[in-house]
This record gives sequence, C-alpha cells and structure tokens, in this order.
Amino acid sequence: MDDDKLHDECGVVGIFLNDDDKKEQFDDALASKLSYFALTSLQHRGQESAGIAVSDGTQILVHKSMGLVGDIFNQNHFETLRGNIAVGHVRYATAGGRSIENAQPMVNSFKLGSIALAHNGQLVNYEPLREMLEESGSTFSSTSDTEVILKLIARSYKKGLEAALINTIQLIKGSYALCIMTEDCLIGARDPNGIRPLCLGKIYSDNANTKQNGWILAS
Repeated sequence: MDDDKLHDECGVVGIFLNDDDKKEQFDDALASKLSYFALTSLQHRGQESAGIAVSDGTQILVHKSMGLVGDIFNQNHFETLRGNIAVGHVRYATAGGRSIENAQPMVNSFKLGSIALAHNGQLVNYEPLREMLEESGSTFSSTSDTEVILKLIARSYKKGLEAALINTIQLIKGSYALCIMTEDCLIGARDPNGIRPLCLGKIYSDNANTKQNGWILAS
C-alpha cells in the first residue's frame, strides 16, 4: 500500500469530576491528569497535535501544541491546569492545514461565557456553513471545520448550551463526536448514525489519597 498509516482521524476525551463536597482529598489537577493518560491511550488516533482544556468553575485554561502528548505536557502544566472539568484532543488532520491554529481543544470566549470544544470527525457541509457565518459577521482564526461548530454553538448560546447544541446538530452534516465544555458543564454528542465512536464511563476513586467520582467520555 502506498499510504500505510493509521487513519483514525482524531481522538477526544471529556472528564467531569464531582466536587460538591470540596473535601481535603479532592485533587483539583486530577481531571487534567486523567485527560493526559486518556490522550496517551488515544495517541494512535492522531499524532499531529494535542491539547487539554480545564475549567475550575470560573474560567477555562487551555494548553495545546504540535507534536505528541508525551512531548507536549509535563508536570508543570498540571500545576496550572486545575479544575474538575476537562476536555482533551489528539489531532489527525482531515479538514484544515497542519498548524497550531487548527490544534484543539478550541476555546471561544464571549459575553455569556466560554466554550471549549474537542471534535473528532468531518463535516461535509463545512464550506457553506462557514460562508453563512462569515456573511453574518463571524471571523475565523483557523481553517478547521471544528471552529465552524464552535461558532454555531456560540451563536445560539443565549438559549442555553443544550438548546444551542441541538440547533447546531440540526445544521451540521457528516460524521462527528463532540466533547463540549463550559465553565460548569460537560456535554458529549455524536452524529445520528454513530459513525464516530464516543463511549461513556464512570469514574470512582476511594483510596487513601483521593475520594472522587464522576464521568468520562472518550473516543
């Protein structure tokens, strides 16, 4: 074969840890650490770039770069990426060039809050949707179809995240698995035909160091 390579086309992960009690055992870097290990396991799905975004309930912080997961992150990053919600991404380019502008998760901040998005898949109606958004005043910093999804969600966000996501899904066509995070919420979604994998799992830890539970989404 002329092109003997893996073509799994990106990997996504979403972590939500319950922090209601704010116990002494709560590790506020665990979400980013779990995302790191998940992305390491998903490295085969994309080797171009990787990133993790984390929310502490008030703000979203993101670190992403070109290269492999193990080369991008070190212990110092987990000291700053603190919060109980995280989304992560490893990228294999399908739409858009190979550049840091197209690395994910992508984050959009506006007057109603912030959204971080990790996307696996490809939209077949990317170009007309982008043209529609540009004609209505949206600007883009990347050439990725992921940013189109992000702008569509943000455009309807005043109706609430769930309604905005439903409106967006009705517009986009193609194969996709999404992990969407706000300051206090995590939502996963995939295309109606389930072409892209997205699994839901339960996290539970009750050891001497941490007592935390929550949910994980992963390709």
